[in-house]
Amino acid sequence: MQFTQAMRQPRHATPPLPLVVLLLMYCASGCIAADPALAHRRGLDAMMGRSGPLPTAVVREVPRKGQGAMQAYTVATPDDDDSAWRPIRIEVFTEELKSTKTRKETFCKEAGKTCDNVFGERVECEAGHLFSDEKKELYNTKILPGAVKLHAERLLVKPTGNKVEVPSNMGSPCHMFTVPNEHRSGGVLGADFIIYAAAGPSSTERTAVRGVTCITLGDSRPSIGAMNFDPKYMTDTAWSVRVAAHEIAHALGFSQEKLDENRIEISEKLVRGRERRMVAGKHVKAKAQAHFDCNSLEGMELEDEDDALARKVPHWKERHARDELMA
Repeated sequence: MQFTQAMRQPRHATPPLPLVVLLLMYCASGCIAADPALAHRRGLDAMMGRSGPLPTAVVREVPRKGQGAMQAYTVATPDDDDSAWRPIRIEVFTEELKSTKTRKETFCKEAGKTCDNVFGERVECEAGHLFSDEKKELYNTKILPGAVKLHAERLLVKPTGNKVEVPSNMGSPCHMFTVPNEHRSGGVLGADFIIYAAAGPSSTERTAVRGVTCITLGDSRPSIGAMNFDPKYMTDTAWSVRVAAHEIAHALGFSQEKLDENRIEISEKLVRGRERRMVAGKHVKAKAQAHFDCNSLEGMELEDEDDALARKVPHWKERHARDELMA
């Protein structure tokens, strides 16, 4: 992603678009979004009319027997909710952040040395790339839990089972991420979606923070993702949390692949005298019309002012959704 754009402060306090639009590709295969702050807007489902955030909490798991000292985050939700829709349970595993003698680290420990990150880039470590104890603490205790909570308070899913199955080989671009052996043998219990997180250096700002989908279920719903956050760009601010949440959203399915797969992008729609890229799925169209109070909208425009490489990763057009998480 364009990190400089993502970190820009908002100019005003206009509420962001509801996440029912944000995660349209993921929702096409079984989820809805809850945004209590926007429950008064037309078009939201009646079940979303809540007075406060969903009762969730991000907790740091105690390692299970045989797991080792990995960091795992999950979202605790009430057990007495017998509704078919439940807050998404996201677990983040940070095995990649551990130093071991059996494998080469994918993060920078010393300036001037080279490092191969989890996406196969060889980068010469600079001082800013170093994954210090302070950055590790920030990533583990603030950025990742905060990003998970942003989604957990807004996304509801129909659970597909009690665990996420992890294949022996996840394939590109996720094959270089470290996966605990017990995940491959027994899956991950109590989760709807899992993320493997790394903190390696990046060669450009464009790839400073990157989230990808690794595995999808039979109905195209993502079940496993991975992300890398360059320590050079980690800050103790809400914006680092938003950036991490942005990349988790890409891993959840906000991707060109899902746009193509669901056939909900129009690339020849004339708007303001120009051809525009637009997402025109029925749910997106309905929510965009409700949000902007404009029944003539055909959908949500995608950004078309970036270069060709940047356009391969879809984002909402900033002109219309400046402060939305995926703009």
